[in-house]
Amino acid sequence: MLNNLNFINCFFVLLISLSVSAVFAQTSAEETESAEETENADNISEEIIAPPSDGRTVKWSPGMRIIERKRSIPKIELENIQHFLNRPQILSEEDMSDSAYIIANAEGSFYSTKDNQIYAGGLDNAAEGSQYTIVRFGQAYRSPLEDEDDEVLAYESIYLGEARLEHAGQPAILRITKAIKEIQNGDHLLPLEVSGFEDDFYPYSPDSLEDAYIIAVIDSGSFAAQYQLVVINKGLDDNIGRGYLLAVKEKSRLIYEKISEEDITLPSRKKGTLLVFRVFERISYALVMSSSLPIKLLDRVTVP
Repeated sequence: MLNNLNFINCFFVLLISLSVSAVFAQTSAEETESAEETENADNISEEIIAPPSDGRTVKWSPGMRIIERKRSIPKIELENIQHFLNRPQILSEEDMSDSAYIIANAEGSFYSTKDNQIYAGGLDNAAEGSQYTIVRFGQAYRSPLEDEDDEVLAYESIYLGEARLEHAGQPAILRITKAIKEIQNGDHLLPLEVSGFEDDFYPYSPDSLEDAYIIAVIDSGSFAAQYQLVVINKGLDDNIGRGYLLAVKEKSRLIYEKISEEDITLPSRKKGTLLVFRVFERISYALVMSSSLPIKLLDRVTVP
């Protein structure tokens, strides 16, 4: 019996010894690993040494480096101006003389609207099923430059709706598929075109721009504010590009200064910025991106 008790006691002593050894071994391993990490960190610190010009040795320690990046120009979502991209916005005198036109409403009404049939001239040989934009000629966009003597650069095109050709001939028969305004006899028909602009685009600034002015404000009379549309007297012929970011400045003013008794020209102030989004031969459409002062007709347009 005594032998059995001795055996059991020895067995428990052995288990306790093994457990203590395992704890010490784990602790030793963790201490060793920590020491190695500290040593590696010290090695890294000691390895990054930059000798200065005066011969002293400076030890550099690893750290975080913060780099400030310039704010990028945000892209412009085309959905804000998409309908201006897909619809014809200007017309020339040639367009006025060559385009098809509405002769009469099939029901005898002076006005036409969606789902009405209309008779039209100028579509003798057109393909049935062709789509057309219905427009009305609006104001003339004239040059503000003295040497161009109030020359007409283009005519405004007022979008009225759309129509589909059902029967070609003289007269042709069309059905109105869309109408946002009342359509009258004498309004014109232009082939429906879908713009190729599918992606958002980013603004950039040109190197130079001369003799550029605002010659019209869309749907707002004589003044424009942020996110309204304006027309400038420069286009493809003047190397204007889609995405141009331009500045608007007021015209310089000449005043008589009483103290010095001299005429003084006051410097022009910046009023806002424009983004050119559609370009024609002699004019361009631009969106007012910002305005600190009222923007009006004949304000000067320059590079930022």
